[in-house]
Amino acid sequence: MFHFSAIIQLLLYYWHSKLNIPLGLLILIFLMSELWQGKRLYISPDEIRAPQLVESQLPMVTCIICLMVLSEPLECSKCQSQFCSDCITDFKGSLKKQWKGEECPLRCKPLKTQKSHKFVNSLLLELKIDCPNAGCTDIVNYVLGGKHQKECPHEIVRCSGKPACIFELKRMLISEHEEGCMHVTRKCPYCEEAVPNPSYQNHVESKCLKAPRVCQLCEGTYPRDVLRKHMVTECAQYPVECRHCLKEQVRKDIADHEQNCLYQPVHCTHCKIPHRLLDIENHELNCDKQLIQCTQECGLLIKLKDMESYLVQNEPDQLKKEYRHNCLDHALKKLKKSRAKLIDVKARAECEQDVAIAFQKCCSEESKYKRFAERPLIVLERAFGYMGSVVMESGMYKKINYKEKTAMRGFIDRQVHIKVSHAYDTLLTISKAINYTLFPLIERKPFKQHLEEQKQFDHVDIFGFNMSDEELVEQMCQRRGPNFNLPQQPRRVEILNQQQRREAYYDQDDYMGMSLFGDEY
Repeated sequence: MFHFSAIIQLLLYYWHSKLNIPLGLLILIFLMSELWQGKRLYISPDEIRAPQLVESQLPMVTCIICLMVLSEPLECSKCQSQFCSDCITDFKGSLKKQWKGEECPLRCKPLKTQKSHKFVNSLLLELKIDCPNAGCTDIVNYVLGGKHQKECPHEIVRCSGKPACIFELKRMLISEHEEGCMHVTRKCPYCEEAVPNPSYQNHVESKCLKAPRVCQLCEGTYPRDVLRKHMVTECAQYPVECRHCLKEQVRKDIADHEQNCLYQPVHCTHCKIPHRLLDIENHELNCDKQLIQCTQECGLLIKLKDMESYLVQNEPDQLKKEYRHNCLDHALKKLKKSRAKLIDVKARAECEQDVAIAFQKCCSEESKYKRFAERPLIVLERAFGYMGSVVMESGMYKKINYKEKTAMRGFIDRQVHIKVSHAYDTLLTISKAINYTLFPLIERKPFKQHLEEQKQFDHVDIFGFNMSDEELVEQMCQRRGPNFNLPQQPRRVEILNQQQRREAYYDQDDYMGMSLFGDEY
């Protein structure tokens, strides 16, 4: 270690080397101050453990200024003298203040320093020294001695509560002292706040907002400043009040409870007033605003509260009549809207069947619907044949006069409706010609004598082509199927005048009529 005997040796060295004695004293005082402050580790050449080094090699690892083992060695570029980097820096500073120039401690001018030869560094790496701290028996490498010095448990260190606390103890004992020292401040591991040692425990347990705390409901760990918010807004086990029955349920079950709660409000389908789920079924059965079927079979839906007054004010027969008329109006409106949209023959025929049924219910009554019976008819001659099932599939009711027929735009696809026995219709796709030919479907008596006087013809304009009877028969057979019975002779269809229509209406059993609708013809 560096001690006072080394100081005497330095003084003698400076005396014999004819250096400035006051300068040498200043250097020694500076070195002693650094030693006292613990800035560097000074090792005397006598303390090194390097038996492999010969005596002639010791000056190569010794600083010529402090006479200690080199620390961060530098050398003079001229005389190759070795010195520590701190020593030569302080030496240069002293020269500038006194002589305003730079020179080597051995009077080499100008002073130029450079890194020591690698041979010197290799010698330093081989040096072993005893730890200078009392009680430590470790032998460390000289180069790594500084690192060991900072970690050595036997090093004398001062309490961190300085300057208030002046205690100095070994490093291995200082921690016990600092735990009870009232001048020491400790850093909170959670909020990183410097807290005085006496109040540290109270701070961590009671005051630190970042200290972890366990939720007593879900047993999760959360910081103290978040724990309350977690319990109120997030904790699955926190009790929450149901919005309907006001009973408390844990948060994880509250959604299912409210969905099935018997006290939740449900709107009545009739009066739209909310009622409890517990009472909604009974309420809807007795709700005054529910619509029920009239008990007199008029077909109307009346509110329950108005049913009694409705039956008192209206006669049962009149109610039934008005109901049938309403059904017919509804069917006619539906047919009018759907003519231009319905393309499929079967779908359109079903719509027309509803109209025919509604008309049959109303035609016998003395009302405005009586006029629907007076409509244009086309009569077929007497014919023999089989009435196919296709003809009987659909029903049809239509407008009265030609003006109404002209205004219609529902049959621009050249579809013609054929009336059979005032009850059934079918749809045929035929061209807009005056003369139409239909196959005889059922045996009938001649309607009037003028039918016998009509001339026969060989071919008709149908499907947009001129074809003979044989071609027409073949075409119709393909439409009807293989089971269709071929007629003996096709007959002409004629539009009756107003008088003939009136007679045909009151003698329906003696003829088979049909109605044509579309453009005016």
